[in-house]
Amino acid sequence: MLWRAFHRHASTATASRPKTFTFPQRINRSPTALLESLNACVQTDGGSPGYIYVDDPFLIPTSAHEKRQLALSKSSGKKAAQWIMNRYSYAFFHDVAAPSIPSYFPNYTFDEKEFIEPDETTLYKLMNWNKIIKAHEIYKKCLEQNVNVSDPCKYALFDLLCIYNSDNPMEMLSPEEDWYRRELNESNQAGR
Repeated sequence: MLWRAFHRHASTATASRPKTFTFPQRINRSPTALLESLNACVQTDGGSPGYIYVDDPFLIPTSAHEKRQLALSKSSGKKAAQWIMNRYSYAFFHDVAAPSIPSYFPNYTFDEKEFIEPDETTLYKLMNWNKIIKAHEIYKKCLEQNVNVSDPCKYALFDLLCIYNSDNPMEMLSPEEDWYRRELNESNQAGR
């Protein structure tokens, strides 16, 4: 009896199946379309702590003071590690990152002897190291000594001088400090 039911179902399935198969047209989607659709399906939990605090569930802060203390202490620890790397750079010569990330290297200390003869390569080095004031001084020396500097180099220096207001770039806030400041500004705007 089971065989008859299966045979009858199989024969109707093959009879109604089309002879040719055509693929549907491809729908163009962005690389993050799947993630966006999943994000739209999941509601955020308003009572959950921020992602910055989810290192250890027992250490999740409950008061605003504890949140501030945790965020700023994390930032302080990262700044201390960066200071140690810059201070004792000879101890951190092994680069484990692949590809290398130059912003994680110790800061380069400049020696005045390197910049005795001003030229275009020195200008490019200084611009790559974000030493805008020093690059401007070297450019002035190039003009005084009639050293030829190409137009793309001049334009790059001019762009950096305009962007950073003729000063070296300010240090970026750590993500923790930035996150805490953003949270503080949002609470102040909401009138809490």
